[in-house]
Amino acid sequence: MEHSGMLQEAENLVNIGHFEEAFDKFMALESGTYDATYLRACQMALANQLKKPQLTELFEALEKEVCRKNANAIFNYGCIKAHLKEVGAARELLTQASKMGISSAGDLLRRI
Repeated sequence: MEHSGMLQEAENLVNIGHFEEAFDKFMALESGTYDATYLRACQMALANQLKKPQLTELFEALEKEVCRKNANAIFNYGCIKAHLKEVGAARELLTQASKMGISSAGDLLRRI
């Protein structure tokens, strides 16, 4: 299936509440791509649509992107940590993203 078809299928799964299946598809779409941001999976985390195993998988993927110095993924990870009230980790990630040029990170840092 082509990329846009998989993306639409995953969005349809979210719309009908099949979050685990949607998450798997979103992760598959990002896996192995250059500068993966895992944006849609992160949005699901922010909407409290993921269970512990999915969060763990997402965090592992985001940690790899942190090591690769992927600014957008670092920002997304910081947003999730802030959402989960893990302020120390959120501040560290958002500071790093801000230094890498993500202006939204500085905005969020001032609010937490």
